[in-house]
Amino acid sequence: HIMYERAWRLQRSQPIVEALTLLNYLLANSPSNFHGKLLCLQLYHRLGLTLAAQEAYDALDIKHIQLDSLGYLHCGQLANGGFPGTAKQVYERTLSFFINDHEAYAEFPKASYNFGTFSKLVEMIDFRNRLANSHHFALVTVESLLTLVVGFAGSLAQCLTAYRQARTSKPHDDRIAWDKLHDNRDLTIFLAWDPPSVGIEAEQESNGCPPGVAGDTKPVGAVLDERREAIRVASYAQEYDLLRLRSGLARLVFGLVELHRGQETTDYEQQIRQLRHSWVRTVGEIEAKRYEPSSGRYLVNLLPSRLHLYLRLPYATVFTHLADFLLGTWQGYCCTDGDNDGIANSNG
Repeated sequence: HIMYERAWRLQRSQPIVEALTLLNYLLANSPSNFHGKLLCLQLYHRLGLTLAAQEAYDALDIKHIQLDSLGYLHCGQLANGGFPGTAKQVYERTLSFFINDHEAYAEFPKASYNFGTFSKLVEMIDFRNRLANSHHFALVTVESLLTLVVGFAGSLAQCLTAYRQARTSKPHDDRIAWDKLHDNRDLTIFLAWDPPSVGIEAEQESNGCPPGVAGDTKPVGAVLDERREAIRVASYAQEYDLLRLRSGLARLVFGLVELHRGQETTDYEQQIRQLRHSWVRTVGEIEAKRYEPSSGRYLVNLLPSRLHLYLRLPYATVFTHLADFLLGTWQGYCCTDGDNDGIANSNG
């Protein structure tokens, strides 16, 4: 933590590399040190080292419910790492937990009812609902579909087959229960050893974050809990809108794919146009909120949401123009077919 503080002040990565060297020495002598592995994962992502972060994530051996409560530490950064194959494997492992877990827990409420433990029945149903409506589950589902676009090395027919197997509904059907989503992230997993901020100058720009003002004292006790909850609320609002952005993009992209398969009607084309307008409207609403990235001041702070990167890039412009081009191409193709049919009928 001290070396990360030094790296932040100097705006250099060398102290972080030294910290990683010490952490790897620690893990060589204490392979079961869970907190040391967490810090390695966090530091690797701070440096943008996706493959090294993947090794740290594998070393954590995260299983079962931890895939939901701790998966955000790694899955949220994979889409930007440039390794779609690696991301696809992690997404599939995470989705396998959610799907199989829902089936496995289906018998528990029945057993609880048969044994008369009704107090546990409510807890089990609530637990199942939190998993079924997990924000992390929804985001990983969307990202796994988008990974098919950039990470599948096969023919078009093979890619379409994989897409049809992975999809849960038609693109124009939104199956995410937005008003029931749960934030199941565990933000207490890190031990906070952040240095006191007394006498520290105003925060410099780092990790794409704008300058901020440091607090007067190091947060401890109840103040730390309040600070953590405030960070969670602000972060979840951004992650919620990130899911809106990525879900809308996935539905638009695969709607265009379905359209150009040549098996859809003009009514379906109107639905895709509505998806296009809805996505543009969503982007405008998110931009109007003017979110601030999470601070890079402390090591155990949440990493900035990917939402800010997408808003800084010509993300919306590229995909909007792509949608307009493909919709125009499809409409022109239909008009040509109609003209040919008319000519054929007149000749007949």
